[in-house]
Amino acid sequence: MQNLKCNVCSSWLFHAVVLCLAVTWMLCGTSGCRSPMQIRQQSPNCSDLDVVLAGQHDPAFRVLLPELIFENDQKINGFCHIIPGEWSASRQKITGRINIPDTVELTVEVVKHVNEIHVALVLENISLEDLNNVWVDICTGLNHLPGNPSWCNTQFLLNLPLSRSDQGIYWYEQLAPKKLFVLTDEGWGLMHPHPNDPDSTKVPQYNFILSPQPNARACAVQSPDGKTWFYQSWRTHCYFLTPCPGNACMHLRPFVADAIKPGGSARI
Repeated sequence: MQNLKCNVCSSWLFHAVVLCLAVTWMLCGTSGCRSPMQIRQQSPNCSDLDVVLAGQHDPAFRVLLPELIFENDQKINGFCHIIPGEWSASRQKITGRINIPDTVELTVEVVKHVNEIHVALVLENISLEDLNNVWVDICTGLNHLPGNPSWCNTQFLLNLPLSRSDQGIYWYEQLAPKKLFVLTDEGWGLMHPHPNDPDSTKVPQYNFILSPQPNARACAVQSPDGKTWFYQSWRTHCYFLTPCPGNACMHLRPFVADAIKPGGSARI
């Protein structure tokens, strides 16, 4: 595991980077790729994004920016990624602004690279009261089921039908137990709640368990052939959520701010 790094995350070229989502494919050089990276929104102006790596044709991963926002351990709003916003795109980045009325205005900036995306999030308090103990939940996945189009990353999810349930069970029972890792202050460790007994019939379908401490920095899953890694990493401390048999996804919950006063904002 010592060779698992996110070198671009430590680069000074993009100071606001907080998230690296990448697949360490054997890629052609940027100048030789037939096509640049693409980011596809699943519905107009939403923050549910399918990412197609440079030189590829099919999506490699999916990211929800964010899925949930929490204040004092309570959800501010459910499923923020499906709220339409105002978005614009250029060749190298897309930006969006999402409004949760009388609560939060969220700004998303996504910068495209060859095999990863860099993300900055800004939360502005548009309410009349302080927002305290603010966190966001970021889901990254290797499929989009249902979706338009439906897809899965066959380098990780091998010879499986386009079924969320079937892929979720494979993820929970076959791939995640020994190949899904989390980086904490103690180093890399397994992320699965029951790595030695990964029986999907013993847990609810969406049984996410929050880690006891917010000391995670990254999570990563290895492909079955051992040649490819897909990871998420934030430049702030995070909780991690254990995998569940409902879908092939992994979650980090990055810390945003102790408090955001009315009219104020916080950036990660």
